[in-house]
Amino acid sequence: MTAAHPDAVTAKLSTLDRHLPVWMHTFLPRIGPIALYGLLFTIVVLFALQGDQITNNPLDVARTIGPLIEVPALVALVYVSLWAKRRFYPTDTDSASTHN
Repeated sequence: MTAAHPDAVTAKLSTLDRHLPVWMHTFLPRIGPIALYGLLFTIVVLFALQGDQITNNPLDVARTIGPLIEVPALVALVYVSLWAKRRFYPTDTDSASTHN
């Protein structure tokens, strides 16, 4: 098996980059509502089929829900702390964009 030529890889990446706006502005807006309905349908079917297991084993549910709550909360905490650090303690490179 031979390795891909670097020019071929660059050409392929530039082609993908050129078509990215088309993907973002045509496909994603069309598929977004369908994806949301699919997610809601999955949750409804999960509870319909596994409702007894969910209500009979709340500890298992808590072990699953815990990380689903903790991870976004941790990400939000890091984001807010980085924003506050930059907002209230600007560096020299941020001096043009400080808000007084």
